[in-house]
Amino acid sequence: MTARPVRYEDFPKLDYTNRVLNEASRLHSLPFFMRRAIQPLTIGGVSIPPGTEMGFSLYALHKDPSVYPGPERFDPHRWLPDGPALPRSAFIP
Repeated sequence: MTARPVRYEDFPKLDYTNRVLNEASRLHSLPFFMRRAIQPLTIGGVSIPPGTEMGFSLYALHKDPSVYPGPERFDPHRWLPDGPALPRSAFIP
C-alpha cells in the first residue's frame, strides 16, 4: 500500500474513525435546539400549528440510558454495524 493523503472517497471506508466521530458527536453535541413548524403537524398526539416554535434537548436525547447503555461512557463500539439498531430519532449529529 502506498502512503497518500486521505481523499473524500476514502471516508466511507474509515469505519473506526466514523464510529469515533459519531460517539464524540453524541457526547458533545449542542445542548438545546429550536425549530419552527412550517406546516401543521402532530407530535405525540399534540397538534402543532405552523409558526409554532419548539425546543428540544440534544443532551437528553443523546444521554438517554434506555437507548445508550452507560450514556456517559465514551464507547465507539456502540456504533458497530451489527450492534443494536437505534431508533431514527435517537441520534442527531
